[in-house]
Amino acid sequence: MLLQIKQDKQLDNKQKLNELSILIRRVAISATERNECAGLTGHAWLEYLDRSIKGTPFTQGIGRLLSDAPYRQNMPTEQEIDELTALCESWLKAQTKRKR
Repeated sequence: MLLQIKQDKQLDNKQKLNELSILIRRVAISATERNECAGLTGHAWLEYLDRSIKGTPFTQGIGRLLSDAPYRQNMPTEQEIDELTALCESWLKAQTKRKR
């Protein structure tokens, strides 16, 4: 799914941001107890994401884009999308390691 988002030339950067947000939310819900993360929003959601990765890239870095993805008015830049995609990939890999 992440690869599809990265390679889909039909999606603009705002759509890619929304798709990344949806993907991360779905994986988080499936990887943990639903009530642990499903209702989280804003800063609490970003803190949850930071817990399984080194540092604070969601609360303090490019990951902040995920907190307002559905409501964002301006389109993220190509560089922001590239950085966010790389962060999401790292987060997804961390979830795979957590399950083992």
